[in-house]
Amino acid sequence: MKYLILGAAIAASTTFASVASAADVPVSPTYQLKRQQVQVFNWTGFYGGVHIGYGFGETKDAVFTGLGINTNGFVGGLQAGYISDMGIWAVGLEADISFGTLGGDANFFGIDAEHKYKYESSVRGLIGIPMNNGRLLPYVTAGVAFAKAELRIPTFGLISKDNYTGVIAGLGIRGALTNNLSWDVGYLYTDYGSQSAFGFANAVDAHNHKLRIGLKYRFGT
Repeated sequence: MKYLILGAAIAASTTFASVASAADVPVSPTYQLKRQQVQVFNWTGFYGGVHIGYGFGETKDAVFTGLGINTNGFVGGLQAGYISDMGIWAVGLEADISFGTLGGDANFFGIDAEHKYKYESSVRGLIGIPMNNGRLLPYVTAGVAFAKAELRIPTFGLISKDNYTGVIAGLGIRGALTNNLSWDVGYLYTDYGSQSAFGFANAVDAHNHKLRIGLKYRFGT
């Protein structure tokens, strides 16, 4: 009997010691991880802006000289548009107008020819993929181009002022500076094809390239 009592006492003391030892072990604190919310930028809205850039191309006079007139010069202008940002895709419509010094001249056996764009404009659709939490928007664009151009043949005192219509396409990237202000860098290729001059059909064949940078302001946000 006394051995039974002794065994119970030893077991009880061992249990108590284990509980006491466990109570001395520090308990690790519980950390609650908070998921940081990232605000995704959205491009939806109407905007307006300005741009500057450099253009170069060629205009072929098919009537008097047959020459390809190399054109180049600086451009600058205005644009306005609307973008609908759907998360994965962003689509929009933009209209712009540019003025500048884009033009050139050539000489063929003493016959001078000069070509200059008085202004150029376009209406283009665009589609892009928002990246970097929406703050970058790489895009492609295409549409219809218009121009007022002047072809001169000073040797004969001739001037032809004509309206061109063609196609335009390009690509670029936009980046958000603030909720309203963004930058834009892009390339545009314009092909007017064959145009009339001096009353002759298909007298001029013109195309050009432009590299532009700009700032845009989004309204109402």
